[in-house]
Amino acid sequence: MYNMLTVDLEDWLQSTYDCTSEITNYVYDNSLRLLDLLESVDVRATFFCLGKVVRKYPELISRIASAGHEIATHGLSHKSVKELGPEKFKAELSESIKLLEDICGQKVLGHRAPDFTIDLDTSWAFEIMREAGLLYDSSIFPIKGRRYGSPECRLAPFQIRKNFWEIPLTAIEMAGRRFPVLGGGYFRLYPYFFSSYCLRKINNANRPAVLYIHPYEINSAEIKALSVGFKTRIMQGLFRSRIYGRLETLCREYKFTTIKRYLDDCS
Repeated sequence: MYNMLTVDLEDWLQSTYDCTSEITNYVYDNSLRLLDLLESVDVRATFFCLGKVVRKYPELISRIASAGHEIATHGLSHKSVKELGPEKFKAELSESIKLLEDICGQKVLGHRAPDFTIDLDTSWAFEIMREAGLLYDSSIFPIKGRRYGSPECRLAPFQIRKNFWEIPLTAIEMAGRRFPVLGGGYFRLYPYFFSSYCLRKINNANRPAVLYIHPYEINSAEIKALSVGFKTRIMQGLFRSRIYGRLETLCREYKFTTIKRYLDDCS
């Protein structure tokens, strides 16, 4: 079974620590290293590209597209969908799609909201995305979390509107509870054998997994070089040095593809 590999193309300092910061060169260098890794394991991924990064490094987007990866939108500003509201969300979505399509020459079909901020309270966003010509969203985390989550959501991909899909992030049910796995801090902090076990269990249930990663996660030196507090340095940097090898191993042990390819196979 093919799983889906996704990349949230954003800069750690700007998107996670201080949204007023300028985009740094780290995002460019980290992304090139990630592209090399994906080429070495012959895997194509879906890149959800943040508008601020796209504007600074349009040549990076061209390079990602030329390598055969899918280009999708991560919005413009990394503001939450709730903070934007319907009108600003619609404007940002339209601008981000045009920006990407002008650069890469391929139709943008997918969207992921910053910080997974689409849930029942922001369900109006689905119709806006469908009207914008998108095929899918991949923003819902089907868990009960402190900052995000929709525990009532299905675990597997599903059509939320006619000809419009939701591709939920990956969670696994154990002991009557749902746990987030295979992405971000979960992939970094959980032991590798647990991530592999979860992926195998999900596939054995005839369900694809959605792995998400950020380019900064494969650079353990970046967090050490930035002027951030000790607690942030520990929480955000712990085990970063393991991610590159873990991702490479997972890509060799399991099959991954883009979201578009997965949906093509479903049709």
